[in-house]
Amino acid sequence: MEEVKQTKHKTHRWLIALAFVGLVFLSAGIVFLILALQTDFHIVSFRATRDVAYKSDYQPDPGEVCFGNLFYCDHVDFKADGDVNVEELGDYKVTFTFAHDDKTLSLEQNVSVKDLVPPVITIDDDNIAICAEDKVSKFKFSSIDDYDGDITDKATISYKAPNVEIVSTDQAGNRSTKTAPAATKDTTPPTITLNGSDKYTSPYGTPYNDAGAIATDNCDNEIEVKVDGTVNPFATGDYAITYTATDQAGNTATATRTVTVSTKIPQPTGNVIYLTFDDGPSEHTFRLLDVLKKHDVKATFFVIGHGSDEAIRRAYQEGHSIGLHTSSHTYSKIYQSESAFYADLDLIKDRVKRITGYTSTLLRFPGGSSNTVSRSYNRGIMSRLVRSATQKGYTYFDWNVSSGDAGGAKTADQVYNNVVSTLKKGNSIVLQHDTQGYSVDAVERIIEYGKANGYTFARLEPGFWGAHHGVNN
Repeated sequence: MEEVKQTKHKTHRWLIALAFVGLVFLSAGIVFLILALQTDFHIVSFRATRDVAYKSDYQPDPGEVCFGNLFYCDHVDFKADGDVNVEELGDYKVTFTFAHDDKTLSLEQNVSVKDLVPPVITIDDDNIAICAEDKVSKFKFSSIDDYDGDITDKATISYKAPNVEIVSTDQAGNRSTKTAPAATKDTTPPTITLNGSDKYTSPYGTPYNDAGAIATDNCDNEIEVKVDGTVNPFATGDYAITYTATDQAGNTATATRTVTVSTKIPQPTGNVIYLTFDDGPSEHTFRLLDVLKKHDVKATFFVIGHGSDEAIRRAYQEGHSIGLHTSSHTYSKIYQSESAFYADLDLIKDRVKRITGYTSTLLRFPGGSSNTVSRSYNRGIMSRLVRSATQKGYTYFDWNVSSGDAGGAKTADQVYNNVVSTLKKGNSIVLQHDTQGYSVDAVERIIEYGKANGYTFARLEPGFWGAHHGVNN
């Protein structure tokens, strides 16, 4: 009997336990069902950070968010707030707002605009050779990056037989590699580039100064250019100047420039007046040019190192001859030695070339070739200079009509009378100075007298008669 009671008691406890467990599950189920039926936003996928390529087509993309419960979830559209400038690297904040009925959800995304694209390597040369010590020849290629631009000069080149490998890395670390086959021997000759045109006309009597040439090579950094050929400035015709360059592999290139010495300008015949003006330009030169232009007369200006560049330029452009009278016109300096004279002469020659583009070979010695003051500085120097000047291609001029404007003549009337009273039959080379205003004042009357008395006017040219004086030193 006692055993029956114990059995019933155990059964009763089990029933209570089962009832309790069932109640718990029932309560949990009710809670779960309540929660499952509640609606809200659900983040299916969301990227809190996002990398965007520089200059790419950026479109806002937060991922996927839906609205619903356990049994359904509808897609929800978003509104993006925040600008992303794909033209400028940097970090940008974008806020995405999702709305459904009266509920909203905001999510923030960090968008980084980065240089993500590697450079583009393009090879534009089919002739790549291997030079000495396995160095790669120069060849045409480019490496262009969408952000850094042209980074060709930052690329590395190496030889990994049988190919050449180009590696280019931009500042962001994006790396490109490209290979191309390479020949095992350099067969490409150097390239010779002439300084200036391959055809050049040299004025008669003007020494030819070759502009030279440069050579570049696909393997060698420095290539010597050998120049062969001479030009006789006093013999008209065509001359060939040949340039030759050979690289270390023995490949040779040649180039030729044709120099044409123009026909000698014939000296005018009859009674001709050559107006020449020394020591300028000065403040009077522009007024003198106006007079010459008015009467359509050409003259010759022996210029020195001071005065207006524009005056020299205008004189040249209006058809006058520009001669050289040394730069300093200082006797004690220029007549110390031949080298001192030509160093000073080169200064004014370079000035005239800079202003006009013309290399003048017309020369007048300060004091004339017959001066004796040079004897105080170097005995015999004038005898040597007149010889060497001719050998160097200069045509030097003295005068056979003096205006006296550097001596006793102090008025325009005195200058006028000195000139017209000593004009010669044939050629008259008149010495004046455009630094003297009264001498310039006399020019118009001299021109009118000359034309009225059967004279013509001309400018001096290389090779013309020079009215040379007797040399006294």
